[in-house]
Amino acid sequence: MSTILNRVWISDTALKRWIREYVGLFDITSLLLDIYSINGEAMLIVEEECVISCIEEAARVCKLAGVSKIEIFKNSGNIAKPGDVILKVVGDGYSIHSSWRIVQNLVTIFSGIATKIRNLVNIVKTYDPNIVLAVARRGPPGLRNLLLKSTIAGGAIPYRLTLQDSIIILRNHIQLLGGFEQIQKYVNKIKRQYPFKLVCIEVTNIEEALQAAKIGIDMIQITDTSPEEAHYIISEVRREYPNIIIAIYGDIDENNIIQYIKSRPNIIITTTPYNAKPIKTKTEIRKI
Repeated sequence: MSTILNRVWISDTALKRWIREYVGLFDITSLLLDIYSINGEAMLIVEEECVISCIEEAARVCKLAGVSKIEIFKNSGNIAKPGDVILKVVGDGYSIHSSWRIVQNLVTIFSGIATKIRNLVNIVKTYDPNIVLAVARRGPPGLRNLLLKSTIAGGAIPYRLTLQDSIIILRNHIQLLGGFEQIQKYVNKIKRQYPFKLVCIEVTNIEEALQAAKIGIDMIQITDTSPEEAHYIISEVRREYPNIIIAIYGDIDENNIIQYIKSRPNIIITTTPYNAKPIKTKTEIRKI
């Protein structure tokens, strides 16, 4: 896994666009101060314990900005302690100033996400290691690769990478079809055409859950219910359909995840890591 995380997950084209967006046509301050002619060293230092993510992309930004030497001390997925230097670059002052803020933003934001995910994973492992923690497919276009990387760095799995990789019948689908009673014929069709795919359906109450199980759904996704409601749905469904896969989906975080764990689902799907607070870092730049 570390080999995968050590790679850059976003294209040079995108990274160059970020540099152009940050710098513009040129850095007028560095130009006027003749900083391009001064060699310097920049170190990115973390100020709290965290899981590192997207340091490889940050280093690549530095390379594309023109720095001459790069050292990564903590790769994505590694734990960093307060005071740890996680990245050091050497280059002319212009190149350093063209990249260091992008670097700091990348690492603080995505390491914050990875750290929150790791905290949730640790809680799940402590209370029930048989439950899988998955992270919902959210986030703005253009950054999903880095959100995926942060999910894996944190120790969770992504839930549905794209619309083409899994069959999930959501509430909007059901509404457009005219209700649950219309689902049966489509489930039979899907199972004929894609016998190697699990069929999942979103439910919000016990009636929908039992109806979904009755028509042969492989997996139910219980969405936006309280821990008490989730526990009731799971216990009732498992009584009649013990082999069905059950996932709980919602704003599940450190404050309520233990209550959802007690329901014993197969999967807990959380959306909260995308609201994670960025980690604290600082950048020290000096002349060499």
